[in-house]
Formats: sequence, C-alpha cells, structure tokens
Amino acid sequence: MGDTPVGPGWSPGGSYSVSAQTYVEDMENRGDKTYFVEDGVAKMTITFGRYLEGDLYFPNPLPAKPLPGIVWLHPYSYQDGYTENYAKDSKRMYLRLASEGYAVIAYDQLGFGRRLHNWTPEKFYRRWPNWSRFGHMVQDVQSAVDALLGCRDGPFPDGLPLSSAYAQTPPKVDSNRVAVIGYSMGAAVALHSALFDERVSAVAALTGISPFRNDTLALETGGNRRLFDWHALLPRLGWFQGREEQVPYDYDELFASFKAAGKAALLYSPVNDRTVDKTALEICVHNLICLSQTSGALLDFEFLQPNTTNKLDDDMQDSVVGWLKKI
Repeated sequence: MGDTPVGPGWSPGGSYSVSAQTYVEDMENRGDKTYFVEDGVAKMTITFGRYLEGDLYFPNPLPAKPLPGIVWLHPYSYQDGYTENYAKDSKRMYLRLASEGYAVIAYDQLGFGRRLHNWTPEKFYRRWPNWSRFGHMVQDVQSAVDALLGCRDGPFPDGLPLSSAYAQTPPKVDSNRVAVIGYSMGAAVALHSALFDERVSAVAALTGISPFRNDTLALETGGNRRLFDWHALLPRLGWFQGREEQVPYDYDELFASFKAAGKAALLYSPVNDRTVDKTALEICVHNLICLSQTSGALLDFEFLQPNTTNKLDDDMQDSVVGWLKKI
C-alpha cells in the first residue's frame, strides 16, 4: 500500500465566530440538511480525519446503552459515492444497518462521489509517489473509527463534541463492537483496514474478493489490473503482472491474521460474480480452514456463497444483519 505520510489525525482547528452547526453547513455546502430524522433513523453530518466529510446514521430515539459501530465502505461508484442505491428495490445498506440498531458512518472514499476530483491519480502520485490511493483509503477508515468512538467533529480545536455542534445527543458507541463492512472495492479496503486497526473487532467483505495470486489478465475478471491500472489504487501490484504467484500475501493469510487478533470475519461471495475467480476463491477458503485446523485454534470465520448474482439486495443485507447479531 506504500509508505504512509505522517500527518495530523484531526484538523488543526482555530477560532470560529459562527455557530458550530452553521460552520459545518457552510463548509459542506452540500445543499442538503446536516441533521434530520426520517423513518426512525437520524442522519448527522460530520467532518473528520484529513478534511473528510461523512454522515453518521443511528436509530432515533436512541437506546440507553451504547450502540455497536459500523464503518460502511461503498463499491466502485464514481458518480454518487456511498449514496447510490445499488439495488433499486432494497433499502440502502447504511440505512438498513442503522434501523437495526447500529451507529453507521458512511462517506465517499477517495476519488469517488464528492471526492471525485480531490485527488485524481495524476495529482495523488505526483504528491505522494511512494504511497497509494488504496493506502489513503485504509487511513481514512482509521479516521472514521476515530470519529465513531470519539463522537467529535474534526475541524474545531481538538474536535468539537457533536452534542455541541448540533444541540442533539449523538450516539455512544461500544468500543468493543466496531465493525468495518465493505461491498466490492469497499470489501478489499475493509479487510486491509481491519488488519491494521486493533479497535476493529469484526469485518465483512461482500463480493469482489478474488485471490491476488490467481487473478491473471487471462481471466475475464480483469485480473489484478482492476486495482493497479483501471482504478489506479495499488500501482505496486502491477509489478507482479505475469508472475502473480509471487505476490507477497493473499486473502487466506489475511483472514488467518484475524484469528490471532480475535476478530470475526464474514466473506460473502455469490456464485455468479463475474469479478471473482470462483475456483481460486474456494481453494483460498479451503486453505484458510486447513490452516485453522492445523493450528488447533478456532477461526471466527463465515463463508457464504449463495447461488445468485452480485447485487446488494435484501438477501445480502439479511445475511449481513444475521451475522452481526451472532457475533
């Protein structure tokens, strides 16, 4: 993922003459409400990390006890970022999760939605030639977890409590129950984010996970070129074009690392997903299970492979919610 540059977690802040909510609304300039409640779910717009903006969704009214927290990561959705309705006949995933009793933070990942022109590949790699856009996405997830657990708004000195920003009560998040859930591209980001953040206790990867060492250009999936070329997320992965078997690690090893860290993991991969080498993924999962049996340690891992196509519909959402309630 490259060498992560050193930088502030929160914006350095300053003094502001306007009210907190007015400042956030002016800065966002999005044309929509920064706080509202609809169908039992509240949305609160926040800023965090390296000048990021996102939305915090949670049930309304709030229960007395802290809520489990979730970072939601969207797929390749250049035009609308996280807000696109991927399955037209289903509720949006972040709204479904919030309605089920979770505090969910959702935002446009680097190069998508409102951040489409922030850091194009040309601009990004000119400034950070030794980093990667994928690495930046992983860092953004860490900032999102900061925001979930801190319930503070970033641009103010040391972060302004959200209760002061909105005169509303933000949710308290259970620090022992933080999950990262991603769909397609977001699934790959979620897995790597969970690896690097000890605060994340569970991770769900929904479709799009195809083993690096088998994803050659000969496959109709597009191979690893999707990551190093088409979307310019992991340029160094291109070093292994034509010798994919030499990629330093693969997803079975990544999932195995969650066992040692005590993290629960879900891999949801429909049979008819054109972006995945189905046979290679099944071998990858088999290797993971064998590794777990050999070590004698239990692996909190669930692999779901329904005989359906790749779409974020009610069935997929039901599977995720069911898994969350079990862990």
